[in-house]
Amino acid sequence: MKPGTIGKRIFKQQITQSRVLTALAALSIAPAASADLTWEHTGSVRFSGMKTPLLKFKSFTNMTPQRLRVLFKYDAGAALGALPGPMNAMPPGFPGMPGMGGPSGSSLPTQTFAPVTTKTPVARQVGPPKDTEDDANANADNETPPNPLLGSVTFVQRFDDGQFLAYTSFSKQYVGEPIKEAIEKTRFDPWKTLAPKLSKELPPAFTAAQRARLGAEVRALIWPFMKNTFKIYFRPLPEKRIFNGMEGNGYRLTMLMNSQSPFSNGNQWFRVSAEWWIANTLPGDELVGQLREAADKTVGRDPKRSTSIWLNEMPWLMWEMLPEELHQAFFTLMPRFDTPVDSPEFRRANMPLYGAISIQPPNGIRDSKGDLRIEVKLTRRGQETLPDHIWQAPTGYKRVPLDDIMKQFEKLGAAMPPFPGPPM
Repeated sequence: MKPGTIGKRIFKQQITQSRVLTALAALSIAPAASADLTWEHTGSVRFSGMKTPLLKFKSFTNMTPQRLRVLFKYDAGAALGALPGPMNAMPPGFPGMPGMGGPSGSSLPTQTFAPVTTKTPVARQVGPPKDTEDDANANADNETPPNPLLGSVTFVQRFDDGQFLAYTSFSKQYVGEPIKEAIEKTRFDPWKTLAPKLSKELPPAFTAAQRARLGAEVRALIWPFMKNTFKIYFRPLPEKRIFNGMEGNGYRLTMLMNSQSPFSNGNQWFRVSAEWWIANTLPGDELVGQLREAADKTVGRDPKRSTSIWLNEMPWLMWEMLPEELHQAFFTLMPRFDTPVDSPEFRRANMPLYGAISIQPPNGIRDSKGDLRIEVKLTRRGQETLPDHIWQAPTGYKRVPLDDIMKQFEKLGAAMPPFPGPPM
């Protein structure tokens, strides 16, 4: 072989190796495709003196950077027979499970739909991932009306195409609307007949500083009179705990509420104790921040829910006048309302690992049922790719126009007393 030929081959090999290394380097620095995220929780509501829980439930939170689906399955049937006396009999025409709620920022009221008849139950194998399972009623194939104490309700928000869905297995009906249109359609307008001029434009909003100041003034006025009626204690727990291999930080909140008059000498204290644990940052948690940012761009943080500045600001005022301990506890579960989008707090996932609330009545009125206890725990965290069908209404469900629902509530509102204005 000629010397020149050998040199050419070596040169070609070097170029090929260089191209391969360049391609590998590009792959190493290219952003990886974001995996989807699923949280699965189970929980129960029970009295400490009863073996059977009043309610068992499971929730499935499915997330992509642009979409959110929350499926809530409930089972209250077992507790019905455990209740004493006539309470264990379901009355004729038992109302349906309230199954419809509004999208982020919506004031869509709950709506009870008529049940549908179905067929005989057929057992089916539930394959992985469990969280993508269709939310069919447990007796979805029964020819008798479905059990309102056993079923599911689902909410879907698709920020990439601006769509909202809500459906319930009890009625097999769903509401599906563009998110912004749903907010517009459900906006409460008390001035429509009282003062049409006021309903033509949305009222201005207070700034965060104005709300905080007004709340602080109201709090300074009322809380001195509440010291014998309401006491609250909140603290982060010093130790860390492991749940399903995931480390978390714990918090404890205790509230004491006196059922007697604040001006009387008698004391009858209700005690509410809560403890919860939030996971530390995990791989894939950045998706939660991306989803929050998508919601922030689509809906905003302060959608005007009515054409009344009084009604719009009242929830903010009530929030600001609450004790700081409640604020601290609440914001362990989510970012503060004014947190910048690019801050670590806004991007933090705040995934609950475990939570329990115990409500203890005063000794004088406690009975054999004991304390009421609510318990929730994370049973699964998954990062598998979610199937497309979970972002749609289930096949066979009937769409109910949101306009039809709102007309029903307009008729209901027409029969109510006149809209109360702010105190003078």
